[in-house]
Amino acid sequence: MENIRKATTKDLSRIGEILTFNNRINFFPIFKDEEFSFGTVNVLYYVKEHLEDDMKLLKQTYVYDDGIVRGLIRIDGKEVSKLFVEPAFQSMGVGAKLLEYAVKEHGVEFLWALEKTTVELNSTAVTDLFQMEKKSLKRAPMSTSSNL
Repeated sequence: MENIRKATTKDLSRIGEILTFNNRINFFPIFKDEEFSFGTVNVLYYVKEHLEDDMKLLKQTYVYDDGIVRGLIRIDGKEVSKLFVEPAFQSMGVGAKLLEYAVKEHGVEFLWALEKTTVELNSTAVTDLFQMEKKSLKRAPMSTSSNL
């Protein structure tokens, strides 16, 4: 697909920026871990992470680049393990195009999402949900509809 390509080491600073800003905007409000979000996480942190382990993470990463790297997707087998779009370019279809690419070009079937919930669960409910999930490990294939 046009505008989507395999990430290279030249993309690492943009990848680091996208991941850093998304962490602070999306995850800090949920986890409230100031030390991690503002002390540990920064562009250099993500650059180092992508250079470790024979650049395994970089080899699994694809970027949406139309002159500006606007988003990234990490594909691990049949699963999307990361999908992030630069906050300034969200709601412009970049994430949908990355997902469509992953499904069409790599046969991706699974995507996990983290979402904050305001519902409080007691430990019994959490255990029951976990047991239900274990029993239903056969997950439905990811939709390839235009509503992505």
